[in-house]
Amino acid sequence: VDAHTESSMEIKSLYGCKEWKAVLKEWLNLLKVMRNARSFFRGSVLKEILINRFLMDRDSDIQLTAFECLLNWRDNFLTPYEGSLKNLISFKTLREELTTWNIGIEGQMVEADHRPGLIPVLIRILFPKVMKTKSKSTKQFSGAVQRNAILSFLAHLEVGELAPFFILLLKPLESAFISCGVESVGRKLAWE
Repeated sequence: VDAHTESSMEIKSLYGCKEWKAVLKEWLNLLKVMRNARSFFRGSVLKEILINRFLMDRDSDIQLTAFECLLNWRDNFLTPYEGSLKNLISFKTLREELTTWNIGIEGQMVEADHRPGLIPVLIRILFPKVMKTKSKSTKQFSGAVQRNAILSFLAHLEVGELAPFFILLLKPLESAFISCGVESVGRKLAWE
């Protein structure tokens, strides 16, 4: 168990699950109103945590607030697609956004120089929705249908752009790969 997981478990033990999420949402709301995120002490670490942990949360409120925190960095690859990414986070607008936003290179809706930064964020937003087993959805857009729609949406990506998605899928098996002596290329980037 790594230090991050241990500290997260300690915090959760101090609060119940619902209380912990409420405290997290308050902290994210505080971070959201702060400006000039590039000047934060250890801002790059904070940004990595927002992307790699909170943007992948199953709770869409936490995802949305984490995304709004990321917008404080004013990255040129995120700001033009703010509306579309927010629509992908919200369950109410997810289905429509999946059908109207063509992320493929041939669709020319995403600029080529924005793709390397945007696609990993996009994958982290959609990943929890693919992994979700139960859904509060309507019968028309159930969990399996939602998963198929998201996978069809991601199928428009280039093969190399799908690497973060497959790394996230295989992350629970990391210990099995390591115990068998299999080393992954770029392991630090892939698993952390």
